[in-house]
Amino acid sequence: MKIKKVILLLVSIEFIYSAEISDIKLRFYEDDLFLSFRVDEAFTQKVIDRVRSGLETNFIYKIHISKDRNFWRDKVLIKKDIISTAKFDVIKKQYNLTRKIDNQIVESSFTDSEKEMRLWMTHISEVKISLLSVLKKESRYYLRVKGILLKRSLLKIVPSNLSTKWKRKDFIY
Repeated sequence: MKIKKVILLLVSIEFIYSAEISDIKLRFYEDDLFLSFRVDEAFTQKVIDRVRSGLETNFIYKIHISKDRNFWRDKVLIKKDIISTAKFDVIKKQYNLTRKIDNQIVESSFTDSEKEMRLWMTHISEVKISLLSVLKKESRYYLRVKGILLKRSLLKIVPSNLSTKWKRKDFIY
């Protein structure tokens, strides 16, 4: 009976949380593929409290580019993790912001503005995710994006992340 209550709690938490990936844009430039998107409704009170407390807060975006295949499981060609991080310095009253792709820092900044910090965490703009040489011209692909916005666990056993659903964008290169 207790297990059913825990499962029901997990399902209800997922149902209540309404963060969503939107406005996915791909741009092909020279030999590179660039990605932009945003997350709406990402800042719950728990996320805000975590950031304001000075704890490092990561939004992890899982990126997959796959090839549609008719009779086989779709082939994932590219997997990337984009990690947007904010850490509030309670003494300086300043946010330290970093962005990593596959654990390599590609961008960093500082700001006093909570609004700018929120934009940093939820708006990914023109991030290079692949060399186009991996893709074949005139072929169909799709990109999927998922955001993990707060990693946590219930009772230190059951993972219960606040995350978005996968969002898909089809494209032809």
